[in-house]
Amino acid sequence: MRAKGNEIGLEGERNDKYILDNLESVLSHEYRAFFDICDWLSLNLRQRFIKTLEPYDNETINAVIPNYYVEIRPRADGFCTEIASLRASKDIAKGDDIISHVEQYRGIIDNLIEDLKNISARVAGLEEYKTKKKAAERRGWRKDAILVIIGAALFAFGEWLVSLLSGKP
Repeated sequence: MRAKGNEIGLEGERNDKYILDNLESVLSHEYRAFFDICDWLSLNLRQRFIKTLEPYDNETINAVIPNYYVEIRPRADGFCTEIASLRASKDIAKGDDIISHVEQYRGIIDNLIEDLKNISARVAGLEEYKTKKKAAERRGWRKDAILVIIGAALFAFGEWLVSLLSGKP
């Protein structure tokens, strides 16, 4: 606002240096806001990864999203390292190649969003696998219980038969 006021003469004589300094200050605020938003967004996206997959064990995740542990998770971890590097290297005041930092950060955020979309799209499959796995475990438990009961009954029958054949009551 001050720069525009100076430009149109509201603050006396036009001062191009003053206008440029104010516009650079505005631009640096915009960059800082962008980086703050991206920091917040990347943190929230990574938390959504965790929260989305939290109800499922490793076997379920591996069965439904086979590339999660070999591709998606390592890539997300790599993004964390890359984000830390970008934070450490950005210096808006220096006027270094800030646009390349913006593009890198935007690329990271885009990749995190894409990975989260892919994971979210497979939640129904994760639920289905989890349900089937629980049903199979219940069937296995019932089968084991039945085998124990049959085994106990056979043992009791065998003991009864031995005592009957040996003449002992």
